[in-house]
Amino acid sequence: MQLSVRSSHVVAFAVVCLFAFLPATASAAPRWVQASPSGGLILALAQAPAEPQTLYAFAHPGGLFVSADGGATWQSRAGFPSADAPDLLVIPDDAQTVYAPFEGSLLRTRDGGHQWSQIRPESQTVLGFALDAGDSRVLFAATQTGLYRSPDGGDTWELAAFAGAQVLAVASDPRSSPRGSVLFAAIGSDDNDGRMTIWKSADHGASWAAGETLEPQALNVPHFVLDPARSGTVYLLLLTDDDGVLFRSADGGAAWGKLATPAGVRDLAASPDGTLFLATGRGVARSDDRGDTWVRPSPAAPQDAITRILVSTVPQGGLFAAGGAGIWKSGPRGRSWEASNQGIVALGAFSLAAAPTGPDTVYAVTGAGIFRSVDQGADWTRVNSFLAWPYPLAIQMFDPRQPRTMYGFGTDGQADFIVKSVDGGESWRKLPLPFTCTGSICDVGMDGLALDPENPDVVYVAGSYSYHFGDSGDFLWSSGDGFVTHRKLHPLSDGIGGLFIAPGRNGALYAPACRWLYKSEDTASSWHRAGRGLPQSLCSNVGWGAQTLAIDPRDPQRLYFGTGGQGVFVSSDGGATFRAMNRGLESAQVVSVLIDPKNPANLYASVATKGVFRWNAQPRRWTPLNEGLPLPSFQGFLALDPQNPSILYAGTSDQGVFRLNLAEP
Repeated sequence: MQLSVRSSHVVAFAVVCLFAFLPATASAAPRWVQASPSGGLILALAQAPAEPQTLYAFAHPGGLFVSADGGATWQSRAGFPSADAPDLLVIPDDAQTVYAPFEGSLLRTRDGGHQWSQIRPESQTVLGFALDAGDSRVLFAATQTGLYRSPDGGDTWELAAFAGAQVLAVASDPRSSPRGSVLFAAIGSDDNDGRMTIWKSADHGASWAAGETLEPQALNVPHFVLDPARSGTVYLLLLTDDDGVLFRSADGGAAWGKLATPAGVRDLAASPDGTLFLATGRGVARSDDRGDTWVRPSPAAPQDAITRILVSTVPQGGLFAAGGAGIWKSGPRGRSWEASNQGIVALGAFSLAAAPTGPDTVYAVTGAGIFRSVDQGADWTRVNSFLAWPYPLAIQMFDPRQPRTMYGFGTDGQADFIVKSVDGGESWRKLPLPFTCTGSICDVGMDGLALDPENPDVVYVAGSYSYHFGDSGDFLWSSGDGFVTHRKLHPLSDGIGGLFIAPGRNGALYAPACRWLYKSEDTASSWHRAGRGLPQSLCSNVGWGAQTLAIDPRDPQRLYFGTGGQGVFVSSDGGATFRAMNRGLESAQVVSVLIDPKNPANLYASVATKGVFRWNAQPRRWTPLNEGLPLPSFQGFLALDPQNPSILYAGTSDQGVFRLNLAEP
């Protein structure tokens, strides 16, 4: 189910091929429909104080989503002009007015996110912003050259304080009397050495007093959190690239102490009774003692890397958490969580696989984990979180006798590995292989995996290894006991891009490489060159999750090969010779070639960003099947339901899974 080369497989999810080819003649075709798991990476989340059932969320990719029913359902807003919004702020008295940072500027919408306008102080780079807690018309902007104030919601601006200084963050204290009279600001040092001083104003910013200077921190924009239950307690969260540092002041911001926290901190929120909730890389942590100790995320916490945490006003103290898988909802203490994503479709689907037997089941590997559907994508269940270890980046094979037994490829950044699941993807274990990177600086790459169709306990695996300051080479093994023992076979050293076994007893084994197609008829003990008539270069970077060689299940001598720049070629003599079969795809880099197991005359090919094509015997050309498919984000990953081959699935990098029913008129 894959074709990859060592130079590209680690980044298989990001491959987009831009080879151009002659356009195919458009023909009537059924329409692709979105049939994707809900969710996606959420960067920002906000609730409207005036209408607590209204929430805003920003997904990457995917853009802005709005809920009018407390997060039960979401609708996309197409008007936001940026790919990212790291924060959203809804003003207290108008649920339709929202602010968002944008490339050093500020954006504002007054119609619930349909249209946005830029409102930053002229020629200033905005680092942070806040509303005056006593007057929502008053907006403060922290910039690289001072603190600016707008009396009219961002229409006009004036310098308010700290002229020429780098203001990193600003916050208005709603607990102060009169409301909003107390402001806090974090000011960077003149030496730009990472130090910052916390300043406080008790008179709406007319005058300021310096507090403690904090030692250098590798930080992004600081974030103030005010304890609703304790008027003198203020928290300051400083974010690094992969973690956060939390400080607490018990005297209104004059002195600060560093708090110990769980790893992977990304956000902090306080409930009305002063309970703290921390967004971490493994769920939500809670503190009942102002951050002195933390109740670590439990198995009931969202199995997600949480990026934002929000204390809801309805119900009082209820919680929303947002992370890599989407949005989660909980009661006041955060003891149990449920997904609240319906309508948010912002997951990339980077590997698709359909079970060969048993109940109709399709799997999608996404950035949030592995999802499974048993109703052709109408509903999905997340069966494995990306926080679980090990896990696959691509599903490669099913055991044809036991479709809940699956194999996949994963990586830890240095060493690729094989994982196996026997419970339909809910848990995975790493198969032992002779080459690993334990205790050594090295690279190990998995390039091919195949099961013997007559004895699926026998697994073949091919790859390469390179120990820094040591030896390197290619490997090819087989094993019938999960690689507890293995048989060393004759490897190839020509940039192998997959392993494929023909059906039937003693089926031939094929290995596409950069210069040749290799064939073995003795279970990989020896190889000979095949593929006369194929292009001179077969190197491809389509990555894991692709399938570039399809073998006719009724005639194992008939092969279809998707090339890296000249479309599809066909062989009728077991791969000895090939001829072009590429009208309509003459210059295409083919990612997948699929064959209908019930009617081998039905052939399909996919090309990244160009779409899905079907072979028409008359007029002998590939014609597009792209109605409804978002081509710019289609990476070529395709699956055909072998039990119901009128159903095709396509994966996109930002809108999840699409389904095509070829039986529909």
